[in-house]
Amino acid sequence: MPSGYKFNNTDLDDIFKLKKTGASSALPSGFVANGADLSARYEASRAVSDRHLVATGYKLKDADLNTMYMSASAEIIPSFVITPNKSRINETDNRTVTFTIATLDVDAGTTIDWRILDNATKQPFESTAIEAAANSGVANVTTTSNAGSATIVVTAVQNLPNVGTKSFIAEITLPSGTKLTSSVVELIAASKPTPSYRLTSNKTRINAGESVTFTATVTNTSPGDILQISCDPSSPRLTPASADFTVTSGSTDTSIFTVAATAGASVSFSAVLTRSGGVLARSDVVTVE
Repeated sequence: MPSGYKFNNTDLDDIFKLKKTGASSALPSGFVANGADLSARYEASRAVSDRHLVATGYKLKDADLNTMYMSASAEIIPSFVITPNKSRINETDNRTVTFTIATLDVDAGTTIDWRILDNATKQPFESTAIEAAANSGVANVTTTSNAGSATIVVTAVQNLPNVGTKSFIAEITLPSGTKLTSSVVELIAASKPTPSYRLTSNKTRINAGESVTFTATVTNTSPGDILQISCDPSSPRLTPASADFTVTSGSTDTSIFTVAATAGASVSFSAVLTRSGGVLARSDVVTVE
């Protein structure tokens, strides 16, 4: 049955998006249709861009209902983010990492295929390093309102051979076929020293036409590991904005990143050392006059 509320002879059912099971709820509106508040009938607005452009004249505390609900023409786009709860595990007392897949507007019971990949090669991570050889599987989404989650748990095998540091990522395949990856997690054999990351600068203040040199030093990492050094925040005054740093020895490796400044408004920035978006080290702040 239509809601019975009309704007310009159009029922609100044709103005606002009807709610699906498990969808996002707005605050009660005070307007009732067929025994239920309209907030149980229509999708809550996620952003200003998804709202009906014209006020309907129906208000809650001076706010029109078009600020509460999605327009009937708006598209609900599911979203997914995958995040590990730690960046490093080992073979003894810190063996487990949990990847959480946070979702919005994804149906409960949706299944998501996942794999654990070697960060350097992007091939399946060696199953002998993971309990039950669990380097792939399926995660199931549970939801509350329109927010949901799924988890992937990876546990390192005890007493790994002395293979040094390995790094891996979780890759998920969405229902659309799109693939997303997590930030990097390191797996360290207990007999291998813990990796360290350091980023220093030779100056803290420069002028237009001058440059500052950053030195990145990493120890006990994996040969072939690709890191990034970049300006944070970036600015048109700073060149280059970023550079790759490939680890060669795996014991102690260094890389030089020199940034030149052009004329313009004053700006302050740091250099950051990252791996797949995860910050490993940050320099002191440099001010460009």
